[in-house]
Amino acid sequence: MSSKVYPTGGYDSTLAAFDASLSRLGLDYLDLYIIHWPGGGPEKRKESWRAMEELLAAKRVRAIGVSNYLQQHIQEILDEPSFEHAPHINQCELHPQCQWQELRAFCSANGVQFMGYMPFGGQGAPLLRDRGIAAAAKATAESAGRQVTAAQLLVHFVPCPHTKQHSASYRKFVRILLGFQSLNFKPYRV
Repeated sequence: MSSKVYPTGGYDSTLAAFDASLSRLGLDYLDLYIIHWPGGGPEKRKESWRAMEELLAAKRVRAIGVSNYLQQHIQEILDEPSFEHAPHINQCELHPQCQWQELRAFCSANGVQFMGYMPFGGQGAPLLRDRGIAAAAKATAESAGRQVTAAQLLVHFVPCPHTKQHSASYRKFVRILLGFQSLNFKPYRV
Protein backbone atom coordinates (compact mmCIF):
# COMPACT_ATOMS: atom_id res chain seq x y z
CA MET A 1 0.00 0.00 0.00
CA SER A 2 1.39 3.40 -0.89
CA SER A 3 0.50 7.04 -0.44
CA LYS A 4 1.86 10.41 -1.51
CA VAL A 5 2.48 13.73 0.22
CA TYR A 6 2.78 17.24 -1.18
CA PRO A 7 6.17 18.70 -0.18
CA THR A 8 5.11 22.33 0.13
CA GLY A 9 4.49 22.13 3.88
CA GLY A 10 7.86 20.67 4.87
CA TYR A 11 8.71 18.49 7.85
CA ASP A 12 5.65 18.77 10.13
CA SER A 13 3.22 18.67 7.22
CA THR A 14 4.84 15.51 5.85
CA LEU A 15 4.51 13.72 9.20
CA ALA A 16 0.92 14.90 9.70
CA ALA A 17 -0.05 13.81 6.17
CA PHE A 18 1.49 10.39 6.81
CA ASP A 19 -0.54 9.92 9.99
CA ALA A 20 -3.70 11.06 8.18
CA SER A 21 -3.05 8.55 5.38
CA LEU A 22 -2.60 5.70 7.84
CA SER A 23 -5.79 6.68 9.63
CA ARG A 24 -7.83 6.89 6.39
CA LEU A 25 -6.46 3.55 5.23
CA GLY A 26 -6.81 1.86 8.61
CA LEU A 27 -3.19 0.67 8.56
CA ASP A 28 -0.22 0.59 10.94
CA TYR A 29 2.40 1.16 8.23
CA LEU A 30 2.79 1.81 4.51
CA ASP A 31 4.83 -0.15 2.01
CA LEU A 32 5.78 3.01 0.13
CA TYR A 33 5.49 6.73 0.90
CA ILE A 34 6.27 9.17 -1.91
CA ILE A 35 6.81 12.92 -2.13
CA HIS A 36 4.36 13.76 -4.91
CA TRP A 37 6.33 16.39 -6.83
CA PRO A 38 9.34 18.67 -6.32
CA GLY A 39 7.31 21.74 -5.26
CA GLY A 40 7.93 24.07 -2.38
CA GLY A 41 11.57 24.87 -3.14
CA PRO A 42 14.80 23.22 -2.00
CA GLU A 43 14.38 23.82 1.74
CA LYS A 44 10.84 22.42 1.92
CA ARG A 45 11.92 19.43 -0.17
CA LYS A 46 14.79 18.76 2.24
CA GLU A 47 12.50 19.13 5.27
CA SER A 48 10.05 16.68 3.72
CA TRP A 49 12.85 14.21 2.96
CA ARG A 50 14.10 14.44 6.56
CA ALA A 51 10.60 13.47 7.73
CA MET A 52 10.54 10.60 5.22
CA GLU A 53 13.83 9.25 6.57
CA GLU A 54 12.50 9.43 10.13
CA LEU A 55 9.41 7.44 9.14
CA LEU A 56 11.66 4.85 7.51
CA ALA A 57 13.92 4.62 10.57
CA ALA A 58 10.87 4.17 12.80
CA LYS A 59 9.71 1.32 10.51
CA ARG A 60 6.42 3.08 9.84
CA VAL A 61 7.12 2.78 6.12
CA ARG A 62 9.12 0.13 4.26
CA ALA A 63 10.33 2.30 1.38
CA ILE A 64 10.44 6.02 0.61
CA GLY A 65 10.52 7.76 -2.71
CA VAL A 66 9.76 10.72 -4.88
CA SER A 67 7.58 11.39 -7.87
CA ASN A 68 8.23 13.59 -10.88
CA TYR A 69 11.71 14.49 -9.64
CA LEU A 70 14.34 15.44 -12.19
CA GLN A 71 18.08 14.85 -11.79
CA GLN A 72 18.68 18.14 -9.95
CA HIS A 73 15.96 17.39 -7.39
CA ILE A 74 17.33 13.93 -6.63
CA GLN A 75 20.84 15.35 -6.52
CA GLU A 76 19.73 17.71 -3.70
CA ILE A 77 18.95 14.63 -1.60
CA LEU A 78 22.16 12.85 -2.57
CA ASP A 79 24.28 15.91 -1.79
CA GLU A 80 22.81 16.54 1.67
CA PRO A 81 25.31 15.02 4.15
CA SER A 82 22.69 14.60 6.89
CA PHE A 83 20.57 12.27 4.74
CA GLU A 84 21.22 8.55 4.93
CA HIS A 85 19.11 7.30 2.03
CA ALA A 86 18.63 7.99 -1.63
CA PRO A 87 15.02 7.68 -2.75
CA HIS A 88 14.10 4.05 -3.26
CA ILE A 89 11.70 5.03 -6.07
CA ASN A 90 11.27 7.87 -8.55
CA GLN A 91 7.78 7.59 -10.00
CA CYS A 92 7.25 9.44 -13.29
CA GLU A 93 5.04 9.13 -16.33
CA LEU A 94 6.68 6.46 -18.44
CA HIS A 95 5.57 4.61 -21.53
CA PRO A 96 6.83 4.09 -25.09
CA GLN A 97 6.05 7.71 -26.01
CA CYS A 98 7.58 9.22 -22.84
CA GLN A 99 10.92 7.57 -22.08
CA TRP A 100 13.01 9.82 -19.77
CA GLN A 101 16.20 8.08 -20.92
CA GLU A 102 18.68 10.42 -19.21
CA LEU A 103 16.65 10.52 -15.99
CA ARG A 104 16.31 6.72 -15.96
CA ALA A 105 20.08 6.37 -16.44
CA PHE A 106 20.73 8.84 -13.62
CA CYS A 107 18.35 6.98 -11.31
CA SER A 108 19.91 3.63 -12.16
CA ALA A 109 23.43 4.95 -11.53
CA ASN A 110 22.31 6.20 -8.11
CA GLY A 111 20.36 3.16 -6.96
CA VAL A 112 16.90 4.70 -7.48
CA GLN A 113 14.29 2.33 -8.97
CA PHE A 114 12.30 4.01 -11.74
CA MET A 115 8.56 3.41 -11.50
CA GLY A 116 6.42 4.40 -14.47
CA TYR A 117 2.91 5.64 -14.01
CA MET A 118 0.44 5.93 -16.88
CA PRO A 119 2.00 2.87 -18.54
CA PHE A 120 -0.67 2.91 -21.24
CA GLY A 121 -0.13 6.59 -22.12
CA GLY A 122 -2.49 8.47 -19.83
CA GLN A 123 -6.21 9.12 -19.68
CA GLY A 124 -8.11 6.65 -21.82
CA ALA A 125 -5.02 4.46 -22.41
CA PRO A 126 -4.20 5.81 -25.91
CA LEU A 127 -1.24 3.45 -26.37
CA LEU A 128 -3.60 0.51 -26.48
CA ARG A 129 -4.96 1.99 -29.73
CA ASP A 130 -1.56 2.93 -31.21
CA ARG A 131 -1.10 1.49 -34.73
CA GLY A 132 2.41 0.16 -34.12
CA ILE A 133 1.46 -1.49 -30.85
CA ALA A 134 -1.71 -2.90 -32.43
CA ALA A 135 0.42 -4.38 -35.25
CA ALA A 136 2.79 -5.95 -32.73
CA ALA A 137 -0.15 -7.38 -30.79
CA LYS A 138 -1.64 -8.84 -33.96
CA ALA A 139 1.69 -10.33 -35.05
CA THR A 140 2.15 -12.13 -31.72
CA ALA A 141 -1.50 -12.90 -30.94
CA GLU A 142 -1.03 -11.03 -27.67
CA SER A 143 -3.02 -8.05 -26.40
CA ALA A 144 -1.75 -4.49 -26.82
CA GLY A 145 -1.67 -4.23 -23.01
CA ARG A 146 0.62 -7.24 -22.75
CA GLN A 147 2.89 -5.79 -25.45
CA VAL A 148 3.28 -2.45 -23.63
CA THR A 149 3.73 -4.06 -20.23
CA ALA A 150 6.25 -6.61 -21.48
CA ALA A 151 8.32 -3.88 -23.10
CA GLN A 152 8.37 -1.96 -19.83
CA LEU A 153 9.31 -4.98 -17.74
CA LEU A 154 12.10 -5.93 -20.16
CA VAL A 155 13.82 -2.57 -19.63
CA HIS A 156 13.54 -3.02 -15.85
CA PHE A 157 11.07 -0.41 -14.81
CA VAL A 158 7.99 -0.96 -12.76
CA PRO A 159 4.73 -0.11 -14.52
CA CYS A 160 2.27 1.43 -12.10
CA PRO A 161 -1.37 1.89 -13.09
CA HIS A 162 -3.16 4.87 -11.59
CA THR A 163 -6.29 4.05 -9.67
CA LYS A 164 -8.15 5.33 -6.68
CA GLN A 165 -10.25 2.21 -6.40
CA HIS A 166 -10.34 -1.36 -7.58
CA SER A 167 -11.80 -0.44 -10.92
CA ALA A 168 -12.27 -2.74 -13.88
CA SER A 169 -9.24 -1.20 -15.62
CA TYR A 170 -7.05 -1.83 -12.59
CA ARG A 171 -8.20 -5.45 -12.36
CA LYS A 172 -7.44 -5.81 -16.08
CA PHE A 173 -3.92 -4.43 -15.53
CA VAL A 174 -3.30 -6.89 -12.69
CA ARG A 175 -4.46 -9.76 -14.92
CA ILE A 176 -2.02 -8.56 -17.61
CA LEU A 177 0.86 -8.57 -15.11
CA LEU A 178 -0.09 -11.98 -13.78
CA GLY A 179 -0.05 -13.27 -17.35
CA PHE A 180 3.72 -12.75 -17.44
CA GLN A 181 4.24 -15.81 -15.29
CA SER A 182 4.99 -17.67 -18.50
CA LEU A 183 8.60 -16.80 -19.23
CA ASN A 184 8.45 -17.49 -22.95
CA PHE A 185 6.52 -14.31 -23.82
CA LYS A 186 8.59 -11.74 -25.72
CA PRO A 187 7.22 -8.50 -27.13
CA TYR A 188 7.22 -8.03 -30.86
CA ARG A 189 9.56 -5.28 -32.02
CA VAL A 190 8.02 -2.95 -34.59
